[in-house]
Amino acid sequence: ASYQSRQAIRRAIRENPQAIIAVVGCYGQVFPDELSKINGVDLIVGNKGKSSLPVLLLNAINHNPPLIVVEDFETSETFEQIPIKSFSDRTRAFLKIQDGCESFCSYCIVPMARGPLRSLEPDNVITILKDLEKNDYKEVVLTGIHLGKYGSDLSNGINLTQLLIEIGKNTPGLRIRLSSLKPTEIEAELIELMASNNWLCRHFHISLQSGDDSVLKRMNRHYT
Repeated sequence: ASYQSRQAIRRAIRENPQAIIAVVGCYGQVFPDELSKINGVDLIVGNKGKSSLPVLLLNAINHNPPLIVVEDFETSETFEQIPIKSFSDRTRAFLKIQDGCESFCSYCIVPMARGPLRSLEPDNVITILKDLEKNDYKEVVLTGIHLGKYGSDLSNGINLTQLLIEIGKNTPGLRIRLSSLKPTEIEAELIELMASNNWLCRHFHISLQSGDDSVLKRMNRHYT
């Protein structure tokens, strides 16, 4: 993934010689110094502070060496929401309601790149879904880095299934689809909710990874 990212960055620089080149996300969060060595990169931003990107782009003009804005995740306890109410040329919208991961699978750098578990407050989820509905979207995919852990960091004790129930009450005209879940996160109450409500798409994307218990143990996947 790092190699492919570097290829994409160099292609962007080559094809857009007059543009400000910003590298944003996991790669920048974990390896900013590595990216700063690529000639033509103007701005490097990690996974925090994305909402400030317009201002950062202005600050990056004529900045040499590249402007690096990477904050530590250790003190991050709030979900940074970047409201997106329109998806060009798409009939399906996407809403990120969860960020962070604390699973620490043996092969994965995501916990270091994304930080601790953080969830979007239920009221904010409903508000954004209503806005998407007003913009004529009929289906919304709920996404997250570890979607099945939604709500585990919130003081109100809500979980993913309870959130879905509230969504059904408040935006009954929307079809809701779930992104990837771990096998252990598909519980009976979620299956029952899906079976009894047409607005919740009857589809699971399950990250099985392997059918071999010894492999799963070495991967530190926490299930068999």
